[in-house]
Amino acid sequence: MTISGNIIYAINSSGTSGGAGGTINGITVLGTATISGNAVYNLSSNSTNVTIVGISVGATGTNNVNNNLVGDLRAPNSTGNISISGILVSSGTTNNIFHNTVNIASTTSSASTFGTSAIYFSSSAPVNNLRNNVFVNTSAPGPTGGFTAAIRYTVAPTTTNFPATNNNNFYYAGSPATNRLIYGESSAATATNGQQTIANYKTYISVTLPAPGREGASVSEVPNWVSTNGSNPITDFLKYNTSTATQIEQGGGTGTGITADYAGTARCPGTGCPGGVSAPDMGAWELSGIAADLTGPSISYTALPNSLCTNVPTLTATITDPSGVNVTTGTSPRLYYKKSTDANTYAGNTSADNGWKFVETTSTSSPFTLTINAGLLQSPIVAGDNIQYFVVAQDNATTPNVGINSGTFTTAPAGVSLTSAAFPLTGTINSYSIVTPVASSVTIGASGTYTSLTGASGLFAAINAGGLSDNTVATIIDASVTETGANALNQIAYGCSGPVTLTIKPQTTATLTGSVASGALIKLNGADNVIIDGSNSGGTDRSLTITNTATTAPTVIWLSSTGAGATNNTVKNCVINATAATTATTYGISVSGATIGSAGADNDNITIQNNLITSRNIGVYANGSAAVSAGGLDNLNISGNTFNSVAASTLTTLI
Repeated sequence: MTISGNIIYAINSSGTSGGAGGTINGITVLGTATISGNAVYNLSSNSTNVTIVGISVGATGTNNVNNNLVGDLRAPNSTGNISISGILVSSGTTNNIFHNTVNIASTTSSASTFGTSAIYFSSSAPVNNLRNNVFVNTSAPGPTGGFTAAIRYTVAPTTTNFPATNNNNFYYAGSPATNRLIYGESSAATATNGQQTIANYKTYISVTLPAPGREGASVSEVPNWVSTNGSNPITDFLKYNTSTATQIEQGGGTGTGITADYAGTARCPGTGCPGGVSAPDMGAWELSGIAADLTGPSISYTALPNSLCTNVPTLTATITDPSGVNVTTGTSPRLYYKKSTDANTYAGNTSADNGWKFVETTSTSSPFTLTINAGLLQSPIVAGDNIQYFVVAQDNATTPNVGINSGTFTTAPAGVSLTSAAFPLTGTINSYSIVTPVASSVTIGASGTYTSLTGASGLFAAINAGGLSDNTVATIIDASVTETGANALNQIAYGCSGPVTLTIKPQTTATLTGSVASGALIKLNGADNVIIDGSNSGGTDRSLTITNTATTAPTVIWLSSTGAGATNNTVKNCVINATAATTATTYGISVSGATIGSAGADNDNITIQNNLITSRNIGVYANGSAAVSAGGLDNLNISGNTFNSVAASTLTTLI
């Protein structure tokens, strides 16, 4: 369905009282639709409880809403908490909402509640892609309840339904107040998580609801309209004044696929666009105006992970700004960093100074690379250190604007060359830790280094948290160890030297026992280079027994691919028991995918050798996702094993 090129206006209920309810919608769609290039204005009602909506999106599937003009919606007598919505999004699988201009400015005579929204997401289910829009709402809130919002959600969005790519939007809701919000949640009279300023909103939407960079280039200012009154045909309705500098001009981002504006004018940077500039305007109009750059560069990057390695990491940051990012030596983007124990100030950039240090990028365009110089710190980086960091950049505006990711300056700096006045830095400060690896020789047992492999404080949990830096041997010192199966061994983090091995073996004779129904007692969840060797002599004796005592669908050992495979793993010289099973499929060893008994890609170089495997029906299951190397099970070796069945049915070995 396509709804485009329509002018919808003068739908009014203008009786002396208007009644006590009713709904006026300019456009309502209940089927998948593209709604483009429409103008909706002059909708009003004197009802005491009316709902007025410019464009209502209530369809499943993918909906495209772009280049629409919505304004002059009025409900002066209404007491509803959401009496007016410029755009209402109540459904959809994916909603692409790009380059719309909405202006709501309703007065109210209500003595109680009155609430309005420029755009309102009443459902948290759809994925809402929101870019390059202008959402203005200067309506008066109710005197006792209700709030004015530029953007409203009923409940907090997630990183899925409000993606990290949402950006370059213009929001304004009048003078900041608890009932005049850039952003708010709730359909009730009082907002939850109300954000009064664009700065607070950016922090909330990108940090509190973690999606770094989300809305980083979005802006707010008092809009300067040519006209807020529609006409037929449309001439100046909701155009911005091109003689006044505004952040709307060239404030949009590319990549939306919208190549023309409401009137069919080419979007910049397309051929023939107004002014021939490199970025499109926000909103439904593409004009040749004066760009006002009042915000710092948008900075996004993938946070540095915790590491076993004391070598310094390199961070790659995507940094953009309408006026350009300053890349002159001395004012180029910088990475500031310090140990968490150092002073939260700037005192100088040498190892003798206690505080933040910096490095400057040598890149001349985005993405910018920045590498920590550990020599500037007061002491070498060692295991246990926590390194805090943030990135700053300034733009090319006449009066530079400074962007940061992430943290809050005490005093706004004039540029990237920070002084002590900018500190202490508060808010959310990114950091990574140098974790301490598991020792190269550990024991498993009641008096051992760890009491179990899979328990809450077991070896697997420790490796998942700390990783390995040397070939490691875990020796089972007790004759019997109880396993819960609570922790799988995930893909292992390694130190600077690269991959190492983990060997699990008995000191004398040992049994690992536990009950895990419809699951595995021992699970290697994408873990590589693990050797489970049941010999206590380095020979072929089978001195380690591993038993899953569950009666329903037990698996003893599961090598699970997370995509790249669980590779270079060996299970040998063990007694593998799933003898208590009475129902459902039972596996001694499963080499598979995300579920037991499913195809798993690239579980390569697996050896299953000289084991005694007793199972109700399946001794070994091994299944790749393809019959070729990519996805297949390269170099699978199953040899010298003895298989036994405890059921009347035939034991099956699936390979």
